[in-house]
Amino acid sequence: MAEPLPTPRRATSRVARVYPLLQAGVPAYAIGAQVGLHGTQLTEAIRGNYRLGYVVQTLAEVRRAQHRANTSAARGGVALQLAPYLPLHLTARQTQVALQAAGGPSLSPSQIRSFSSRERHRHGVARPTAELTGEAQRDKRRSAAELRQLVMDRQVAWVALQRAGLPPPPSVSAWREREAHFEVRDAQATQLRALLPPEVPLPPERHQREFLVAFWEHATYYQREGVLSLAYHPACYLAESESLGLAVRRLVPQLRGMQQALHISDEDLRKLLRAA
Repeated sequence: MAEPLPTPRRATSRVARVYPLLQAGVPAYAIGAQVGLHGTQLTEAIRGNYRLGYVVQTLAEVRRAQHRANTSAARGGVALQLAPYLPLHLTARQTQVALQAAGGPSLSPSQIRSFSSRERHRHGVARPTAELTGEAQRDKRRSAAELRQLVMDRQVAWVALQRAGLPPPPSVSAWREREAHFEVRDAQATQLRALLPPEVPLPPERHQREFLVAFWEHATYYQREGVLSLAYHPACYLAESESLGLAVRRLVPQLRGMQQALHISDEDLRKLLRAA
């Protein structure tokens, strides 16, 4: 049976004051705030607990994780605020606009550039520097509304990529291609993409998309209330020369995807289509 660890003998000593907080796993900055110790005094009090055997020394990787947790970044500093925007390959000005739109802190472009440079040099994060330099020059001629729209396009494309399980593009031009592919400025396409499974493509025709959105609303009402509603009439969105049967055959993957997402039976699906 392992012997119990010794405990500090003088309750008023600095070592004894930090001892219970160290045992509880409290970060160093929080220990200092609670016991009123700072700098060398705090460091020596913590080291004394390890040196005298009051607290078991943790593994090196655990100590490194604790050290990262003690940094200003882990307490809501610049790094934590900017990390989500790093894969989007935004310029400093665009990132500043994104932070403002999200209600984040007011950071200067210089702070944002310093963070990006640190990530690139210390952690090897790849950045399309040449493209971003050109983008930064174009930002000078862009209005605030244009910058907000650019950021919104990038964020909508990023959500679509994450749903599809795809990595972020490596360059600004590749991001633009993805934005065009996902039709990020089409609100209906964005809405429909959120309703369908990632592997199901969107239909190319506008009236087919309108039919699917109306069908989703009809199906969710039926699922919620248990009755069909006369207020929904998805077939009204079909082309004049397109019958309901033909539309259903063309939209089988999308309708099956909605059935899977809503967990409705084949019988309920047929009932909804007959009522359309």
